[in-house]
Amino acid sequence: LPGSITGSIGSITGKLNMRGFYNKIGITKDEMGIGDKALIFSDYRDYSEEELRVIEEEHWAFYRRWVEDIALHRDMRFGEVDSIARGRVWTGDQALSRGLVDEAGGLQRAVEIACELAGEGDPGKIALLHLPRPMTFLQSFLSGRFVRDMVSFGTYEALRDVLGGESRVTVRHELEDGYVPEGLD
Repeated sequence: LPGSITGSIGSITGKLNMRGFYNKIGITKDEMGIGDKALIFSDYRDYSEEELRVIEEEHWAFYRRWVEDIALHRDMRFGEVDSIARGRVWTGDQALSRGLVDEAGGLQRAVEIACELAGEGDPGKIALLHLPRPMTFLQSFLSGRFVRDMVSFGTYEALRDVLGGESRVTVRHELEDGYVPEGLD
């Protein structure tokens, strides 16, 4: 769609060092490896200088191969693709004018094209399953989403203000994970 948001070509890499978290929850572990880079992806320590150099080198090699492949299949030069890539975000119209997408359209058009490419019949006979399924009001209320939304949109405070002074609205809803919105206990 013309006003949609289209992410361009980009990639990130890295890892989380979870040692501090593990220590806080009482988990310790011993790591063993054979070779200098056996533990390069360990979540128990940072990269060494050499490991970081290797990771960055591999990351940029992957990015270059990806951009080369895109350039080949979009009949563009590497520099053209790279100049619009690097994780930039474009509107649908901008993406179309830069060659990042084949055409502007919505889900129905995508289904039509998929049917054409697959040589399958009528796109109208394709069943689409939208997940997650929309909740009914009652499901939303019982799940706690309704209460969270009231709090996040300031509705709870507004209702309390309307009721005034000593009047108090007490809403308590405990979810399976024990979540109780702040101020609603």
